[in-house]
Amino acid sequence: MSHRAALADDSELADEYRAGAGKAEMPSHASASGNEAPSASMPARPRILLVGDKSFTSLLKYILDSNGFDCLLIGTLADAIAAATVARPGVIALDDMSCGDRLAGALEQLQRTPATQHVPTLIMASAPPRFEDECIHADRTSYILKPFLPDIFIDRLRGLLRASASFGPKVLRFADIVMESEAHRVSRGGRCIRLCPVEYRILQHLLESPRKVFSREQILSSIRAHTQENAVRSIDVHISRIRKALCERGEPNYIRTVRGLGYSLDFAPDGPTTYVPRPELVRSTRSCDDRMG
Repeated sequence: MSHRAALADDSELADEYRAGAGKAEMPSHASASGNEAPSASMPARPRILLVGDKSFTSLLKYILDSNGFDCLLIGTLADAIAAATVARPGVIALDDMSCGDRLAGALEQLQRTPATQHVPTLIMASAPPRFEDECIHADRTSYILKPFLPDIFIDRLRGLLRASASFGPKVLRFADIVMESEAHRVSRGGRCIRLCPVEYRILQHLLESPRKVFSREQILSSIRAHTQENAVRSIDVHISRIRKALCERGEPNYIRTVRGLGYSLDFAPDGPTTYVPRPELVRSTRSCDDRMG
């Protein structure tokens, strides 16, 4: 099927959406006031990864950007997985023509990769796919047949976003770090991370607001209901233990120390670096269980 036939009456629709979009298209990551800094990890607009040939997805991007979405054009599945690690999309819209006859394998790869396994997938399909029996998370995977109307495509995306939001905040993610709130479980790259309750709640606090810098006092306040710990400097000890657990196998350290301010969950400013714990912090750490109220 031709890409030009994938959108119903595509040339007329393009003119219609361009007319309604205003004089100029605001960059999708900018705020209307221009006062808010862009955040790659927690976008204000729902972020969609459009995976497929640019001749097809570029028009979709224009339409979606004009309707309140933040879209990234991705050519291949491998690039989509790499982008999802940083972009944290709300939905991945996958053109089945980019997968050939390997759609089931592509879905399996998305659902087994930590950065994408909890992200709903909408397949833009040339024919009804037969993935129900092979798809690990069929409840989070849907499809829309080409050609389709943009309004129907937008409604389908919003439906997947609503369904995903109804679960939670059951799952928090940053890069390859995944926290499943209901299961009270943390993993990194599929490896189970063992944290005591206080450390778990500190990491949860950071995961809920990536790239935001929290002072020690703010972090202590966030866990005070779950511990009798009152010493602000004890936060340094807990952060050290969290880093040690997350970076046990040489993974990059994403908990950034902001001198004079506190801590932030962020990508290392100078690239991936392995965390080496300070011996004096490790030696001075008491059991977290003794601190629980």
